[in-house]
Amino acid sequence: MLHETFARLEQQFKAGVAHVAGAELSVADFSLYHNVWFIQRASELAKLLDAYPAVQAWYARMKAFGHGTVRVVSSESALAMARHTDPAALPGGVAADSGFEAGEAVTVTPTDYARDPVAGVLVALDAHRATLRRQDPRAGAVNVHFPRQGYQVQRAG
Repeated sequence: MLHETFARLEQQFKAGVAHVAGAELSVADFSLYHNVWFIQRASELAKLLDAYPAVQAWYARMKAFGHGTVRVVSSESALAMARHTDPAALPGGVAADSGFEAGEAVTVTPTDYARDPVAGVLVALDAHRATLRRQDPRAGAVNVHFPRQGYQVQRAG
């Protein structure tokens, strides 16, 4: 699955798509970055990245962000901010050929050993991602993002 993911990203980056989830920098870039960082630290394993120069170039761009400035926020404050903020609108919506519509109640379930479904309302769905909006008792409305690879989307019920 690792080679499949890197091969897809290699094609995407070579085609001019700058980031993991599309044209805009997103949490998906940072989520992948830390995994590649671990691979880079294991010298034998890091050799597998030799086959993916566009992924390596993306990694170098991500590494240049650095670590930023740490701002300590209590968990109570973070939850209060989330409770009083609506999730950002997502571009793209639900792909017309997906068989689903925005606003439908769905579940997203991993296809591997951890088969615990996550239920919510469908916000976005395309060939690479699924996004659900759900209500968290402490944080309020949250958008939960899943890759399509390794996950199954089904109507709830």
